[in-house]
Amino acid sequence: MHASRKVALDNILRGKFGFISFITVAELLFWAEKRQWGQTKREALDIKIRSFGILDPTRDTADFWAHTRTECEASGKILQPHDLWIAASALEHELPLVSADIAFDAVPGLRRIPF
Repeated sequence: MHASRKVALDNILRGKFGFISFITVAELLFWAEKRQWGQTKREALDIKIRSFGILDPTRDTADFWAHTRTECEASGKILQPHDLWIAASALEHELPLVSADIAFDAVPGLRRIPF
């Protein structure tokens, strides 16, 4: 992550406990695996991941996923399945989503905090 984006994210989260979707964890671990990160970088990533609460999927998450996909497709917006899981996790827990990805703006009822 670029230094200026890291500062922006730190400012957004200052004094707050953050959560990340299980899919985000998987994507971060994939990123490290694909780029063959060494032990030091992987340990730093693990520490960062553990500083967040992880939103694991539930039956309710699946309901939010299905409803969100149906609404998005009905309005002509297509989100990737992983993005739908991230959105569903945020919607289920009534949390805003901190993301630079404007694709999330197409999700009805989801509040995105850009950084």
